Amino acid sequence: MRFKVIARKHPQNPTSPKKYYATAVNEGKITLDLFAREIAARSSLTQGDIFNVLQNFVEQLPLFLRMGKSVQLGQLGTMRLSICSEGVDNKSDFTTSRIKNVHIIFTPSSTLKKEISTTSLEQVKD
Repeated sequence: MRFKVIARKHPQNPTSPKKYYATAVNEGKITLDLFAREIAARSSLTQGDIFNVLQNFVEQLPLFLRMGKSVQLGQLGTMRLSICSEGVDNKSDFTTSRIKNVHIIFTPSSTLKKEISTTSLEQVKD
């Protein structure tokens, strides 16, 4: 994985002097179609079969998450929803208008973490 070093302020202390941090270089995006093609090349299924499964996954995932389910994806990891809200002094004062955002939380499996931990790094010079 390639990275570059950039100067930025500390997120918790914006008045502090800038420091240099590593940031990942985005090498582009892989489309669902290309992902399906790559998987199909390694299996007996067709690209269309794989694409159909992935498309159905994309459509079903939000349904399960909205039901409050954690979706366990085998050796990939687990996805769930989390809520960010404003606090109130009294429970009876809380209304849904205090909810500011719903986030998707992805927790990688130990297998995926182990695979990623062996990533080789290369610094890109400016």
